[in-house]
Amino acid sequence: MLSATRVHAAAFYATPFERTPTPGEVAAVGRTLFFDRALSASGRLACATCHDPRYAYGPPNDRAVQLGGVSGRTAGLRSAPSLRYTQAVPPFTEHFHDNEGDDSVDQGPAGGRTWDGRAQSAHEQASLPLLSPREMANGTPAALVERLRRSASADQVRSVFGPRTLEDRELAFKAVVLALEVFQQTPAEFYPYDSKYGA
Repeated sequence: MLSATRVHAAAFYATPFERTPTPGEVAAVGRTLFFDRALSASGRLACATCHDPRYAYGPPNDRAVQLGGVSGRTAGLRSAPSLRYTQAVPPFTEHFHDNEGDDSVDQGPAGGRTWDGRAQSAHEQASLPLLSPREMANGTPAALVERLRRSASADQVRSVFGPRTLEDRELAFKAVVLALEVFQQTPAEFYPYDSKYGA
């Protein structure tokens, strides 16, 4: 079970939702959403399609880029990175200075999530594939929420965040992104440190 310190604590204390879910409940619904193909425009793509847990939450094949979009045949722009061990990624900066001795050395761009650093937080990163025309291709938060209302995941979202959560599109989108963010911070899944070199 996650502790509230591992996620945005404000989300659990000043919650906009009908009920205040526990981090464990949020992670559980996030896991469900992560594997739900019904949330994509093609109906064939889930987060786990490109970030397969059997491959350290990275691509399950040797394609340079994964396929997505409305048809499920649109090539992505970049390879899909593993989602493991990203819990300590700092925000993007054009000028990174290391604290190991000579901090006057500018080591150049560093940090941020995704290959180009455009997502500054786990929360922001969780929303990008949902809306990207080359990935899950929802286009708008409202389109995603409509798919969610018709999906098998809808009842679990209502149970965790409140029965009327899906009636408010903005609130429903926040619930989805928060759930995915919290799931992607589950230690056993995303930073297990279980290899002999990981400790």
